[in-house]
Amino acid sequence: MKKEIVISVFDKNLEWIDRLNEDVIVTIYRKGDNPKSKFYEIFLKNNVGRDVHTFFYHIVKNYEKLSDFTFFVQDFPFDHWGNLVDVVNNLDNLSTCSLNFGGYYGFHNNQIGSA
Repeated sequence: MKKEIVISVFDKNLEWIDRLNEDVIVTIYRKGDNPKSKFYEIFLKNNVGRDVHTFFYHIVKNYEKLSDFTFFVQDFPFDHWGNLVDVVNNLDNLSTCSLNFGGYYGFHNNQIGSA
């Protein structure tokens, strides 16, 4: 089973990627400055459309060869998804998602509207 994480990067540190298992394909799209990390990055010249633009760009360019599981995240996803690395490394952790419908899983740590 092929797993890929697609990361929309602007200016955050990406050292957390080192914690991903070797079987996870890492695709990094950088907007803003030229690529500057130790990881291979695809530079998107125009910083338009925020991270959603990056995710749709990836889907359109790779539609015929998408991985079985593709995770779309920002460069520092942990304020939204604290156990991201655990879930990507071990798909058994998909049960920790906050939204699950038709093979799509949603993860979010915010407690909007809670006391």
